[in-house]
Amino acid sequence: MNRIVNNPDFVVEDMLKGFVKTHKDIVSTTEDARVLKYKNAPVEGKVGIVTGGGSGHKPAFIGYIGENLCDAVAVGGSRKVMEKCCMSLWKLCWRQHERKDGNA
Repeated sequence: MNRIVNNPDFVVEDMLKGFVKTHKDIVSTTEDARVLKYKNAPVEGKVGIVTGGGSGHKPAFIGYIGENLCDAVAVGGSRKVMEKCCMSLWKLCWRQHERKDGNA
């Protein structure tokens, strides 16, 4: 079986770029190529929800981003996923705090 891959080291990143391009009305990128967020996050008055998981078969977690769903998703295949989840949650919460203070 032949596969078309630009660079095997960036398969996940390329897949996520395609997902964002297809669903730009719902998701957007972050500083980290493997973390996506709901384009309207953070949402005033809503508890931020971040999830994450591996990148084996098309990561199912990216389908959970949206209104009244997850605010961010970290996609990976190692222990760094939890670090990315925590950092994403912190950033979402900090930005929400900054908005309330008017400092954003």
